Amino acid sequence: MSVVVSLREVVDALDMQGDESRNYLDPATGKIVLISDEEIGLIEGEDDFSDLLEWQRESLPELRDAWNSGRLLALPDKFEIHEWNIMQRFADSREDEQCGQELAGAIHGRGAFRMFRDCLSRHDLVDDWHRFRNEKFEQIAKEWLKSHGLAYR
Repeated sequence: MSVVVSLREVVDALDMQGDESRNYLDPATGKIVLISDEEIGLIEGEDDFSDLLEWQRESLPELRDAWNSGRLLALPDKFEIHEWNIMQRFADSREDEQCGQELAGAIHGRGAFRMFRDCLSRHDLVDDWHRFRNEKFEQIAKEWLKSHGLAYR
């Protein structure tokens, strides 16, 4: 029987992308694996991990095996997700034209994400934004899973 991937776990992983780490899906198990740049350096090396902490010595050999198998699939990163575009689409979707223009204006220049959040708060749109953003992340996750021929629930 094929593995069925949790859509919620993929969406959560998309939301947790970092600058120094990346989430991968192991299609053999359906599990999401967060791998830091440091861990990639370690698992690509020839080190036997003997000089590492106990929890690293326990987890890295399995991670190395999964990495070397080539089966891990990198989830879309923040550059593929384009959260700025999602913010722009949210602003464009506002029925109140003035509110939409204010939101659109907030995402330009320094501190765009903070200014956008402040504008959301002023207009009492925080919950609407989270629903909108979550729908877009779900759409990205579904398209990505389909593109890899993976079933999800």
